[in-house]
This record gives sequence, structure tokens and C-alpha cells, in this order.
Amino acid sequence: METLRFLMSKILIAIFILLFLWGSYLILIKFFPNITWSSGSKSSSFFTDGWLPTPVNIHLLNRARTADLSSLVIKNTVSPGTSYVEYTGTGMRIVNGPPNTTTASTSSGVFSPTALYIRSLSIYTNGSIYTGLSFVGEARSTLFANNTFPLYIVDAEGRVVATEQAIGLPDWSFPGWTRFVVKINNVLPVRTPCQMIFRAAPYSQANVQVAIPVICN
Repeated sequence: METLRFLMSKILIAIFILLFLWGSYLILIKFFPNITWSSGSKSSSFFTDGWLPTPVNIHLLNRARTADLSSLVIKNTVSPGTSYVEYTGTGMRIVNGPPNTTTASTSSGVFSPTALYIRSLSIYTNGSIYTGLSFVGEARSTLFANNTFPLYIVDAEGRVVATEQAIGLPDWSFPGWTRFVVKINNVLPVRTPCQMIFRAAPYSQANVQVAIPVICN
């Protein structure tokens, strides 16, 4: 029993000595940071930056995150004679709505105002399209037949260079609209102004077509 007490006392003394030496070391490097050791390098100061994480400015946590509009074109539903807002890669712009007519005649046919039938495209107007590209959007439900409607890509001369299909998606949309996806499988001309023509499917409830300018490849 006496031996055990003797060993315990020695262990406690050793622990006390180690704590005293460690405390002395911390005090030295706190108040004498320029002391050099055998390695020749300066001791780091007490509670250096490496001990604690970088302070956080709490005010920054309350800042709203900037919206990323780099891959989305959003158009609201418009009526003839009104305007809508379009978001592009260069920012927001207000576009005059369609006139008080439902169609506009062009040299290549009769086209309907885009915003009345196609909206929320994930590609830009006048943006680049290429083989293998997939994009989504919303179209009037009347354009579909058997859950699809055709999409034609024509070059600057009006020649059809690709025919694709817009396929309806089960995602929720505002009543009267249907989400769709298109994948471009055909080979497109290189660096050529083109148009994508969304046309109502045969036997659908509409007889319209919508043209959107793009750049092939």
C-alpha cells in the first residue's frame, strides 16, 4: 500500500512538472515572440491564426444570392397589344408585345407571335445551337398531338436543314401550357444564321408556327 501511494505521488509530481513547463513555454512565446530556438526559426505567437477558424462577417450571411440568368429565357404570357420582359445573357430588356393581330406575314410564311405559343426556353434568342443539344421550354397545349409537335431548323436561305420532335413532359405547367424537351440529333451547318420553327402538330387543335432566330453551331 505504501508503494502504491509512493508511485501515485511521483506520477502527480511528474504531471505537475509537465504542466508547469508547458505553461512556461506558452508564456514565453506569448510575451517574447522573437525568441529563436535550435532550428533558427522564430516561434509563432500565442493563439496564432492556425489555432482558430477565420472570423466570419455575420452581416454577409444575410445577403441575398445573385440570380444566375445565364441559361434561361423567361417570357410571360402576353396578350396582343401588351409587352413582356425578356432575360438574356446581357441582362433584362422590355420587348414590345405583338400587335392587335394574331399573325404576322413574312416572306417564308405566316408566323404567330412567339410569346403567345412558346415560352420559358432554356436557350437564348439568337443563341448558339448544335448537334446533340437538348433544351426545354413550354408550349401551348393546343400545339401537341400524341404528346409531340415538329420542330424545323432552316438556314438563312430558308432551306430545312433538320427536323426534330418536341416531346411533352409530365412536369407541372400553368393550365393551357405543357413542358417539352427537344434534342437536336441532325448535323447542322457551321456558323450559319438559322431559325427554329415550332409548328403545331398535324391533327392538333392549332394551325400555327413560331420562328425563333438562332445561330447554327
